[in-house]
Amino acid sequence: MKDRIPEGRGELVLQGIGVSPGVAVGEAVVFLQEDSAVPDYIITDAEIPAEISRFEEALIATRHQIAEIQQKVSRALGDKHAGIFEAHLLVVDDRYLIEEVIKELHAQHRNVEYIMESVANRYTRMLSEIEDDYLRERSADVHDVTRRVIKNLAGETDGRMDDLERPCIAVAHDFLPSDTVGMDRSVVHAFISDLGSATSHTAIMARALEVPAVVGLRSVSSQVSTGETVLVDGAKGVVVIRPTSARLLEYARKAEEQKTILCELEALNDKPAETLDGFRIPIAANIELPSEIEGVRRHQLQGVGLFRTEFMFLGDTLPDEQEQFEVY
Repeated sequence: MKDRIPEGRGELVLQGIGVSPGVAVGEAVVFLQEDSAVPDYIITDAEIPAEISRFEEALIATRHQIAEIQQKVSRALGDKHAGIFEAHLLVVDDRYLIEEVIKELHAQHRNVEYIMESVANRYTRMLSEIEDDYLRERSADVHDVTRRVIKNLAGETDGRMDDLERPCIAVAHDFLPSDTVGMDRSVVHAFISDLGSATSHTAIMARALEVPAVVGLRSVSSQVSTGETVLVDGAKGVVVIRPTSARLLEYARKAEEQKTILCELEALNDKPAETLDGFRIPIAANIELPSEIEGVRRHQLQGVGLFRTEFMFLGDTLPDEQEQFEVY
């Protein structure tokens, strides 16, 4: 985590991409993205079988970890969101990647951590150069899995989000899908990042978890320090670092107004949407994910006016006709 810096700087307002609505104010906790340096050393021909064995064991451990994450997400949010981690399992089982690592072990006579990172970096470079936003975002999946495999090779655990104990706003250069799954919603009140887009897995998970989130802020992880106050407006994509008293008062007033409006609307839940002359107007919801149906029921709406079906196709496998039928 980044060290606290001296106070006294003024308010800074940043505009990013709001990917999950809601307003949160709290102390920032900045996660540095630089992972530990990957060891690099020469190995002999005789040591190659042992390196391959270590690699296979790390892949098995990684697969088990991802499967556990998938089950956790399935229980909490449903199978649709758990399907996000199919991409991670595909990376772990990618025969081309595995064979490329083994081939490079024989060719370079370097340790498997170094080879794994080198091969994965080629993957992520190729993906990051693709024009399609969705495919470009998949480089995060490769990076996430690579980081996990290398940590398993080193015998390290990966519990960054699990270390948080006090309520905070999480800040990072980028949040990987497994980061968002691991966070405690009662502790992480919002998260913001330099990278990301509305179609990233992280954005989809943030909406499903109902945690305010703003991504695409370019350099927020270097502009804020742990301990500084941050205000996050996930609907407008606005982040305010070191907000003034006036700004906090403004948002507190907005929050109070919103709360009053919601209370008034709740009181009208059981009343028909009807004009004074008796004309009834059915009120429906616009939704992106099937899990939002619970909110439709809670507010006693008459149905769904717009279902953004493109979100069904943001997973790593296209839904077949039966899956689409069940969702509809």
